[in-house]
Amino acid sequence: GGDEVASEEMLLVAFHTERVMENVLGNYMQAVKRWKPDGATVPLIRNFGAEADGLVATALETFDTQAAAFAGGSAAAAALVEDKKAELKTAILADLRSIYNRQLTKARETAFGIFRSKLIQVSVGPNVEAEVDVCIRETDTFFCEKAKAMLVAGSNWRFDNERRELNAEIRESADTRLKVARVQGTYAPNARLPISLSFHYLNPKPFGFGPSKDGMGPQDQVTFDKKKDAPAVGFGRFRPFATGPKVELPVDNSVSTSSPAFSVFQK
Repeated sequence: GGDEVASEEMLLVAFHTERVMENVLGNYMQAVKRWKPDGATVPLIRNFGAEADGLVATALETFDTQAAAFAGGSAAAAALVEDKKAELKTAILADLRSIYNRQLTKARETAFGIFRSKLIQVSVGPNVEAEVDVCIRETDTFFCEKAKAMLVAGSNWRFDNERRELNAEIRESADTRLKVARVQGTYAPNARLPISLSFHYLNPKPFGFGPSKDGMGPQDQVTFDKKKDAPAVGFGRFRPFATGPKVELPVDNSVSTSSPAFSVFQK
């Protein structure tokens, strides 16, 4: 019936679009073979990003042209062709990503070599630290520009890890250069004064009395009335000596008042 015809049509579309995809992908692989040398040495490809964009666009346009005859039968056939096109683009970007990673490594090595050559030219003197900082910024800018230029349109690639590794390498090399300058006595880092913070608090009522409660004026006499002015017992205030009945101490009659020890005690 109709379902069998539709199924047969979809099988033919899938078969032909698969062959088209494999043919286009094979042509792409031949084009990028020059970017995959057999040796360990990987050259830095000039205009990698722009050339890669052109290869992706050419591959997708070729697929559209060769698969157009199989996409007009039905909506399902057109959707299948689009799926094969997306699969082709994913395969190409995955291959280009491996090339991009090797190019990032090469760009990092090139940037580090440029930094070392600049660092050697820095004269050891009072301004050596500022000159080294300039070399670090220029090297980082060089690498970032190269990495961004190599990105392929439609990809979500990043180069943060490679950038961090490069900065760690160049800062370690810069520290070594500055240490040599210190040993030679031609460079001394600026002394930084330590920062000390302290906080002081002045209690306005250390004994429980505030200025607003002080009734003394310039005409008052400075006198003290024991009954009136004695402060109450409480936190932060003086506690007067407690008074109570006298305590009689026991008298030891065995000790003679005429003994030498007692006489000394009386004196």
